[in-house]
Amino acid sequence: MTLITAIRLAGLLQLALIPVNFVAPYKLRYAASLAGATPVVRNIFYVHAGYIVFVLAGLGALCLGAADFLGSGAPLARWTCGYLAAFWGIRVLVQIFYYDREERRRNRALDVAFLTLFGFLAAVFAAAASTGGLR
Repeated sequence: MTLITAIRLAGLLQLALIPVNFVAPYKLRYAASLAGATPVVRNIFYVHAGYIVFVLAGLGALCLGAADFLGSGAPLARWTCGYLAAFWGIRVLVQIFYYDREERRRNRALDVAFLTLFGFLAAVFAAAASTGGLR
């Protein structure tokens, strides 16, 4: 797989995460979990969740529309890909070290699927950040 193809695939995968963010509130019972929170905390939580969808849409569109640039090795492209590698790499670390271990065990298939997905995204962007424009 070429770097440009991998960046495009990363774009599709980020877009594929959008519907997951509409299923998660039901699966994880957001409303029940937030019932005791103050209204402002509930508002902030839902706004942040909405912003995640917005960010995923932007990142997916960037990867699909500017894959050639992101893989070009240009300084701005390398910086952007380095940031995205850190963004997704930190997401892997959060899942491993911060998320509830028992919940991860109960949902092992999803846990492994998300770790694989986020690890792939981090690796693609790290490769793009570290190249001088390999295709």
